[in-house]
Amino acid sequence: MADEATTKAEITSVPRLKTQYEETIRPKLQEEFSYANVMEIPKVEKVVLNIGLGEATTNPKLLEKAMVELGQITGQKPVMRRAKKSVSNFKLREGQPIGCSVAEPPDRVDHAARTASRVAKATAAALQAV
Repeated sequence: MADEATTKAEITSVPRLKTQYEETIRPKLQEEFSYANVMEIPKVEKVVLNIGLGEATTNPKLLEKAMVELGQITGQKPVMRRAKKSVSNFKLREGQPIGCSVAEPPDRVDHAARTASRVAKATAAALQAV
């Protein structure tokens, strides 16, 4: 039983971006801004991925496709964002859906970045084929 616990702990790895931040960026920040205490150095608490769609006012299915894609990239269900104010020049009304977003904890940012790059490469390859 103890052997299983140690192997599971060994399998989990620290994300690449987090180790880079801890090893290179934090010391540079401390040196550049002359922080006396390590608790003064800014931390990455979360990363928010956002898709704003101005065309969503006229084409609501476009927003649904964007939400599906963002969900596939991050592995989480996106939150629909709505307009806070009405803007007549953009034909936008208060409360109308205009985008979607997902908040990623810093430990999962690596996974989302890799998946997003794969999706972007596949999209670029598909566009070149056309």
